[in-house]
Amino acid sequence: MGSTQAAASPTSAQFRPTTRRDESVCFCGDGAFYYHIAELETAARFGLNLVVVVNNNAALNQEIPLFDKAYGGTQRGRAGEMWRFRPLDFAKIAESFDCAGIRVNRPQDLDGALRHALTLNRPVVIDATTDVNALARPAWGRPKGAY
Repeated sequence: MGSTQAAASPTSAQFRPTTRRDESVCFCGDGAFYYHIAELETAARFGLNLVVVVNNNAALNQEIPLFDKAYGGTQRGRAGEMWRFRPLDFAKIAESFDCAGIRVNRPQDLDGALRHALTLNRPVVIDATTDVNALARPAWGRPKGAY
């Protein structure tokens, strides 16, 4: 299950009990995950079989083009502070909530990590570290004049 920023985690947490599926998988960025990281406590308390894959690039990198435009094409000074985060290990954070945590540093390891997470029958966070400069293609065309 995917969703808009800040809605993916809580939406996935309630998706599983309402559909009576055995598991729910959520994919979100680290910026979105910050909004609802406390949902891990709820998932652990209720024993939800929820897997959250966090695209951990330590940034709101989809905002880069907006800031580039705001700075006339080249960011300077402390501009990065508006969209970069300090590096964190979300797998360790998950463990502190009594959830399972798996850290993935190579793309080829993600499939195995996801398959393993689905066998654990408990809340799991897969912390997938990624390159901040790897921007996804826009899902729709940009309006004329938009970054």
